[in-house]
Order: sequence, then structure tokens, then C-alpha cells
Amino acid sequence: MCFFESLIFSDFTVNRKEVTLIINKFPKKFTMKKLIIFSTILLSSFMIAQNKIANIYSTSELRNKHNSVPANEEQQFYVQYLKASLFENIKNNFNYKQYPSELLRKFTDSVVSHNDFGFDEQISNNQEEKVMTFEEYASLEKERENKQKQSLEKMKKEDPKQYKLMTSVLDGVSDKTGDVKKDYEQYKENYEYHKNPLNDPYSLESRKLIIKKLDEQFAKKNYDSEETKELLLKNFSPNYIYFPHPVSKHDSEAQVYEVIENEILAFGVTSGYAAGTYENYYKIDGESIIPISVYPYEDQNFDKKVSKYVKKGFRFEERAGADIKKIGDDYFLSTNLYNEDDANCCPSLLIEYKTKDFKTFIPLKIADNSENPKWKTVK
Repeated sequence: MCFFESLIFSDFTVNRKEVTLIINKFPKKFTMKKLIIFSTILLSSFMIAQNKIANIYSTSELRNKHNSVPANEEQQFYVQYLKASLFENIKNNFNYKQYPSELLRKFTDSVVSHNDFGFDEQISNNQEEKVMTFEEYASLEKERENKQKQSLEKMKKEDPKQYKLMTSVLDGVSDKTGDVKKDYEQYKENYEYHKNPLNDPYSLESRKLIIKKLDEQFAKKNYDSEETKELLLKNFSPNYIYFPHPVSKHDSEAQVYEVIENEILAFGVTSGYAAGTYENYYKIDGESIIPISVYPYEDQNFDKKVSKYVKKGFRFEERAGADIKKIGDDYFLSTNLYNEDDANCCPSLLIEYKTKDFKTFIPLKIADNSENPKWKTVK
């Protein structure tokens, strides 16, 4: 086998220094054309090596390759390690143990891709924000308080129920002490904290530090420590605290779970906000997974029947999820139903319906969302 062939077919990874040494050994008569050919082969080999890593869903196999990963590929290596770890945890936590590996790999990829909120776009403004003077801060706070007061007074008159809910929410999330001087000092502390690029999860400095810490954990063979798990998630996404985890029994948001063993799988996605929270459902078809909707969004017959019992209009919220059971060939679903005026946190109705194919749905029962719901049969 010639030199070039050995490069292509070997388990090949080299760093920049090694490439330079190889090129420096070329004789002077080595033509530019041959050098271009070599560079092309070298680039192809890099791609092959990278693809090899992307196809590995075994944490032990990835550990064995860790020391040969070039520095510019470490971030992707640790993303793949996160995938492999998730894949293995899914296999261990799911109750049904005969899922094809290819199916679970596809499902793992879906979980990861749907929870990838990216590093490329910062939420904050790239221009450095100047710290406000006390006078500017106090004026801005007074203006904010006045606007909030006017808005709440209007809401109290127009929608007392919504007003009560909003005031309880504001009381729970407000970080203001009521003392504008103390609040200003806290504002300055927060400013200095966020000014440090290491405290900005989007910054290049922060990402380099994460890689360095991961390298240290892997060097110590602390593959399964809580610190390593958190660093792997930080390396993947700034929104890491909401990454879903596999469970044997679904009972909360941000979980990966079986809805019906060997038939329907699901996982949650949440950005930390109600509007950014939803469940993804997949139906198993051999070694493939097919995304399905558990809500009758495009079923006009369903809408007509339900509209007889909900006069003001209704909607579904994907963050609510659905309970699904199978009896015979039918899937029976129950979930929350929202009146047109309901806040997304507070559904006023419950509904049950069935389907055979997740395309056509038949409403069965509807009730008020209370401690003792009174069910009405949908006719």
C-alpha cells in the first residue's frame, strides 16, 4: 500500500504540526500539482476521521479515541460523547429492551437536534452596555413601576381572574427589594459579573474554558461525575439546564420516555418559557421513527363537534402533552383544552378523543377543569 493509500484507509488523525513535518520532508522537485493532490487527500482523510467520530454511539469507544482528537475537533467530539451517553441511558432506562440500535440512534439524534439552541447567535447585544448612574437607574425604575401599576389597574378592571394570577406571578419572580439604593448596588454587581466574558456562556473564552475543564475530567477518567455531565451539556448548549433525561416512567417536563412501549416514544423540549415548551411524539415503524401530532389541528369534523360545547372558541397547547393509551386498534388521548381567553398556564377544560392513525380524530368527552370535573359526551 502506498503512502497516500495508507493515509486514507488508516484510522487517521493528525495535527497541524504533523502535517507541517510531512510537507517539509517532500523533495524540492515535488510539483505544485502533486502538492494540491496531497492536500485534497489530506482534507478527505480529515472528513473521514470526523465522520467516524459522528457514527460512534459507544462512550467506551469514544474514550479510547479521545487522545487522538485534534484540538479543533474537540468541541464536536464532546457533543458526540454526549449523544453516545444519551443513547446508552435511553437503552438502560427504557422498559422495552428489544429496540433496534439503529432506531434508538435516530431517536437520540432527534432529541439532541430539537434541544440544540445553538451557540452562534447571542441573545445579548454585542455592543458593550454602559453602566447607568444612580440617577439614571432610579428614573428608569420609577418609569417601570408606573407603567406596571397602570397596566395592572387596567387588568384588574377588565379581567380580575387574570389580574389575580399576574400579581401572584410577579410577587414570586420579582428580584426588587423596594429600596432603590440596594437595588442599584445589586444592578452594579450583576453588571460587573456579566462583563466578564467567562461568565457569558456564548463567549469564545467561556467555550474554551469548558473544553479545558472537560479535558481535565477525561484525563482523570472522571467520565461519569456530575461535573463532567454538566460540562458536556454546557459544551452543547447555553440552555443546558433544560436538556431532557431518559426515564422509565414519565412524570415531568424535560424527559425522554416511552409513551407506549415499542410503539410511541417522546421527549420534552423547553427553553424555560411556557411558549417554548412542548412534547415531541414519534411512532415506531421498523427501524424508523415517524413524527406524529397528537392534536387534531387539521381535522375540521373534530372542530365542528367540539365547537358545539365550547362557544367562545378553543385551542390546544403543546406544552400540556397528552396521556395516550391503546385499546385494540384505537389510541385514546386525554389532554387540556383551552378556551380562547385562557392563559397558556391555565386551561379551563379537559377533553378525551381517539384516533387510529393520528390524522383523523374523534372527540369523545369534554369537561370543566376542576377537582370534580363533570364530563359531557360529545355527540
